[in-house]
Amino acid sequence: MPHSISLNSQDTKKAEKTTKVIANHLVYAIPKTISHYFPQFKQYLRQIGDCRKRSEYEISEILI
Repeated sequence: MPHSISLNSQDTKKAEKTTKVIANHLVYAIPKTISHYFPQFKQYLRQIGDCRKRSEYEISEILI
């Protein structure tokens, strides 16, 4: 077999660990990148009026 796909639990765990590592890197890299390329980004965001209809939101709503 030239190429095969393995779905054993060890491979799945390795893939999950790799995904978590990449996600952690992104979580730390995105704010650094925004700060670097858009140093006044937070200041601009503070200028936007708060038009929320609710005071609490689901995490999925916040991330989008």
